[in-house]
Amino acid sequence: MYKLRDRIDPTRLDSYNLSQNPAPAAVAWLEEHPKYIDWHGLSRNPHAMHILKRHPDRIDWYHMSVNPAALDLLEQHPDKIDLYMLSRNPGVTPQPKKHGVHLEETTPEEIADWNQDQWNQDQSEQLSKHPDIFVYDYDAMRATKAPLHEELVRVLFHPDNLHMFDGWGVWLRLTPCPHLLL
Repeated sequence: MYKLRDRIDPTRLDSYNLSQNPAPAAVAWLEEHPKYIDWHGLSRNPHAMHILKRHPDRIDWYHMSVNPAALDLLEQHPDKIDLYMLSRNPGVTPQPKKHGVHLEETTPEEIADWNQDQWNQDQSEQLSKHPDIFVYDYDAMRATKAPLHEELVRVLFHPDNLHMFDGWGVWLRLTPCPHLLL
């Protein structure tokens, strides 16, 4: 589970570049917020193949032709391949340069702090492509795992199972401690 950093407004992100963001967190966030998906950009994202396979009618085959993870899907639809873009696909022909988005040495906080008067398309693109604009949503994770935590505590610390802790050097209270309960 991921969420955007607190100071990043999703309406300031460029959907095309956000959809191309190679970070797994970006793809996961887009799955939870599909209104921000740009299908042209997502078609280029090698980490978004599972989404594209679920929505084949939304694929932009021009951009998909350059996606190195899409070779099997392109083989299934040879009539939709754009040969020019396929010639640029790093999965088809070896490329001398390293592939991937080159980001400047700018943190997402610095980008988000740029004055709104100075905001332009380049800054929006840079922020949208930055893999570090996402953070773990610990509150959502904690809420999701709470039932499992409760069940583990209930089973492991059941009085019938306390004999398993013999010899550990742990002294267990047989009365519940309120500060240890969820």
